[in-house]
Amino acid sequence: MLLSRTGPWIDRADVFDCLLKERGRPGHGCRGAVLHGTGGVGASSCAIAFGKEYAQLFDDGQLYADLRGSAHTTISAGEVLRLFLEKLGMPRDDVPSTPDQRAERLRELTSGRRLLVVLDHISDVDQVTPLLTDDENVFTVVVSANGPMPELPLMEVEIGPLRDRYPHEMVASITSEKRVKTNRRKARTVIQMCEGSPFALQALGEHMRLRPQRSWAEVEGEFRALAGGVPDGDPVALTVRWLTQQLEVEERQLLTPLVMRPWPSFTSALAAEVVGIGEIEAERMLRRMAKLGLVKSCGTARYTIRPTVRRHLPGVMDDDASRWDSVVGATLDAYLRLAVHLDYIALPERWHLNPMHDEVKLRARADHARLSVQQALARLREELPNLLEAVRTAHAMGEWVTTWQLVDALWALQLKVGFAEVLLPVIGLAIEAAQRCGNERAESRMCFQAAFAHMALGQMRQAEGQLEAALAVAERDGNLLSRASVLEGMAQLNLNRYTTNPVQGLIDGALALLESIPEDDPDHNHTPRARALLIQFTGLRHFLDGEEDEALDAYRRALREFGNAKDTYNQARVRMRMALVHRARKQPAVAAEALDRALGVLNIDAPGQIRADASEQRAACARELGRADEEIHFLETALRDHEADERPAAAMKVRQLIEDRCRGY
Repeated sequence: MLLSRTGPWIDRADVFDCLLKERGRPGHGCRGAVLHGTGGVGASSCAIAFGKEYAQLFDDGQLYADLRGSAHTTISAGEVLRLFLEKLGMPRDDVPSTPDQRAERLRELTSGRRLLVVLDHISDVDQVTPLLTDDENVFTVVVSANGPMPELPLMEVEIGPLRDRYPHEMVASITSEKRVKTNRRKARTVIQMCEGSPFALQALGEHMRLRPQRSWAEVEGEFRALAGGVPDGDPVALTVRWLTQQLEVEERQLLTPLVMRPWPSFTSALAAEVVGIGEIEAERMLRRMAKLGLVKSCGTARYTIRPTVRRHLPGVMDDDASRWDSVVGATLDAYLRLAVHLDYIALPERWHLNPMHDEVKLRARADHARLSVQQALARLREELPNLLEAVRTAHAMGEWVTTWQLVDALWALQLKVGFAEVLLPVIGLAIEAAQRCGNERAESRMCFQAAFAHMALGQMRQAEGQLEAALAVAERDGNLLSRASVLEGMAQLNLNRYTTNPVQGLIDGALALLESIPEDDPDHNHTPRARALLIQFTGLRHFLDGEEDEALDAYRRALREFGNAKDTYNQARVRMRMALVHRARKQPAVAAEALDRALGVLNIDAPGQIRADASEQRAACARELGRADEEIHFLETALRDHEADERPAAAMKVRQLIEDRCRGY
């Protein structure tokens, strides 16, 4: 999991020696080190380089997590534990719900493995403690964002500035020795003013490489003019001030929205939309700022502000402070439009409360030809960290409508892909926001969304509480479709609990509410799909009760209703359920036919996990029919989806099945 090394490498043999000595220390107990130093000293690069250089010592794996300790949006230890458990082979659905249980499972899975664990940008000891293990084979390197951490049972290693010949060599390796020799005395003076900071030296070298017409004397004069206003002569603060002075007006405007809040990353397209320039021009500017070190590339046309830089930029850009509120507002609007647009493509048939869906409908229909459901979900997944930060920002600014609308636009991602754990905190903010703006329909929807997140995490009691709250608000609001939706959710909750007795009463109550919606009510357009979902759950209730004939009958009626609603995705999901009934009745050929029809739709409209589940079911049918080659074909299809969806445990299980079948087992 280690990141690729970027930029010129600095010899840190002394640090490596300390780490190797600690790893080889005799005895038992926790092994590892806390790397710390002044900002821009290269502690993160050092930890990553150590893992790359000595990969053979950690041949069972290298785990990495950036906890973003220098920003306001740190990642919790619980989230990191979930990520590590999945990478170590635990199925996503088997990850325990509490951090303590996850920490225990991590210790079990890492026992005896030769592992390196790198925890980057740590701001607090509590982020680290659950991730430590006493196993002597596991070596943990913590990169502290806040200096020493004596509370941790790890060796402290302070990383200092570069000394002796290394600052000169670093600048010369970037720009060229010949360039440095053009005015060696002035070059030496400027390099000395960087005080051995790798960040400052790299920025200086890149600037001189990109601006061959500039003289060392000019740069020295600029450094001296700025040095008096830099507290404690901090070379990173000095360099950031100097770099921002070199920016064009348009580049400063582009950088402003990215500094205002700790966005985990941003695309050149979104930055261009906020500022009002062309995407190609924005990409050109960001690439230049990346070369200078103000931003860092983290993917195709995607960037992030370096933590070291983020600490100093707001103070440097005070002249832009008058624009900050409007710029942040424009950024929120851009993220909301993006989320609503992608949500509509991913789940166009759902009941939308946000009026912005009507605004994006025509654009989304035009984009449907070139952006599939899978691609829309992938984009939402990629932007999720930024959308979560957008929710927190909107809530902090008192933008209550924007807060709940952003969360509402994440429903397709939550329903089809997951991420319940990271979504629950912002759904809580959305419930409060809907209450503050007096929108009971939105409040009921947000409680409903929270209930489904709890259900996904196996927290049935909390889910029940949220559904009861959603129903109470919906009854006050008086909206029939809201009340029917909540009753449907209560039926699903009972089906998940395998308590089928109350299910039919809830379904019948919801159906009666749908029948009461007048034809001239706009909500009436959503009743065919809502009715089909309820009939589908009737079929599942019959199946769980062992009533297979009744289950198939209900599923056939649901197929017709989804057809009336033009919902091909849910038709495919019904066919998957029908296949389970046919397999229970020892009818694999009939089940295979239903799954083939389902996969024809799911290969276009479904996320990877759903397609993989259908392919695994289809492979089981082939095995029951004695068709070995066909079974392997569908297992390989499922494997590709699991790998693309980053489900290592599921992929490992399917890979083992393929190997067994190839050996004739």
